[in-house]
Amino acid sequence: MKFSDGGKVSQLVGTRRLWVSGTRKKPGFRAFWGVLSMVSGVFAVPLLGCNASQSQENAPRGHAQTSPDQVDDMVKIWVVDASGMEHQGGFPVLYMATDRGGWDPAGLASVGEVSFQMDDPDLPQEAWTFLVPREWLEGEGVEAKFTRGDWSTVEVDGEGRDIANRRFTLGMVEPHTNIIGVDLMGFADQHRDVGGGRASTVVGTLETFQFHSEVLGRGRTIRVWLPRGYAEGSPRSPRFPRYPVMYMHDGQNLFDAATSFIGVEWGVDETLTELIAAGEVPAMIVVGIDNAGVYRASEYNPEGTEFGGVQNRGDLYLRFVLEELMPEIDRRYRTLQGPEHTGMGGSSFGGNATLYAAMRAPGVFGRILVESPASWIGDNALVKMARAHEGEWPARVFIAMGDNEYGEATRDAALVAIARELYEAVRAGRDEEAEVRLVIEPGAGHNEGAWAGRLGDAMRFLWGDGGSR
Repeated sequence: MKFSDGGKVSQLVGTRRLWVSGTRKKPGFRAFWGVLSMVSGVFAVPLLGCNASQSQENAPRGHAQTSPDQVDDMVKIWVVDASGMEHQGGFPVLYMATDRGGWDPAGLASVGEVSFQMDDPDLPQEAWTFLVPREWLEGEGVEAKFTRGDWSTVEVDGEGRDIANRRFTLGMVEPHTNIIGVDLMGFADQHRDVGGGRASTVVGTLETFQFHSEVLGRGRTIRVWLPRGYAEGSPRSPRFPRYPVMYMHDGQNLFDAATSFIGVEWGVDETLTELIAAGEVPAMIVVGIDNAGVYRASEYNPEGTEFGGVQNRGDLYLRFVLEELMPEIDRRYRTLQGPEHTGMGGSSFGGNATLYAAMRAPGVFGRILVESPASWIGDNALVKMARAHEGEWPARVFIAMGDNEYGEATRDAALVAIARELYEAVRAGRDEEAEVRLVIEPGAGHNEGAWAGRLGDAMRFLWGDGGSR
């Protein structure tokens, strides 16, 4: 077993053959941990010296990275690539989404990689390195999942099935090396590519197209759900009905378990199919805008704030929606226009993007859905903006939050308090006819399952004839 560390470790263990018991094909970290233990003195040094795949100044967007002189307060996490995936164009950056980072799928970026050569070429050859603040691991520790930048690439087990959130604590740290070692068995998209992933759960007609934004300078997947009977009409004929439109963020999570975060979707297609059939809401078009992975936080959050040391660019994303995407949707589909026929919705940072759009583009969106907003960002910047907002508010605003968003009593209570402040700020600034609703759901967490569970009531409130019912 040889490491690309300048020869230090290979001099010690290069001539030892690693014996692995059992029949497991990819033993990963546990297979070579015994060898690492023999050379713990070598691995007490910062891992930034081990064949780092990226430098600190070139680290991608995410939590602020750590310089070598700060590693005394950090714990190293080695994530062994046991996925068997062939990485095109070199070993990719890995990301660690955490409860402390608002579950940003491009949160904490790996700071380097460790390459090693096993005697058996079928065994894992490389591992990602993370530096995590030691304080994160105190008490109940930190919950996490690994991705390659967005939830479509979230880690799964070796069969492509979802796994529970990881939890890292100080008790897991190897004392002589200051390392926690784990195996990464696969990625969700890796299994979908070979046909072994989750089956599609789309109900009705879902059209998908790629759209390049000149404003953002990058492309985006757009998913458009059409109500039953839409296909019977003609795009330009005045004889056929036109439909209101609901624009929603994190489009990959809205309609299909095969593309959504850990296989749980909002169920927008199922919920609207039932509500429309029952006559509780009008037939409508829903436009799901996929998030941009590593750029998600910066696109969804307000100008003048930052996340992970990166300045947010919410105005650019809003320009993309208003100036490029909405005209394209109007061109392609039979839409109704005007605020009474136009809505927007999202969750977490997507909830932030929705609130921000309502204030920055008053009179465009008449109905907004704000689920579990991360309105703490920028020292409660969105609450302050709402209090100062003098423009028109949407006619109906639905704000919701669980009281168990992250499973941490103090943090969850603070989130609920901020949601109440936001609600009061919107109510205070509303027009006389406007309606605002706040839902605090006992026991609900920060996930697609919770948002799906509230979606029916939210859509009835936003789009039904009697919003105050």
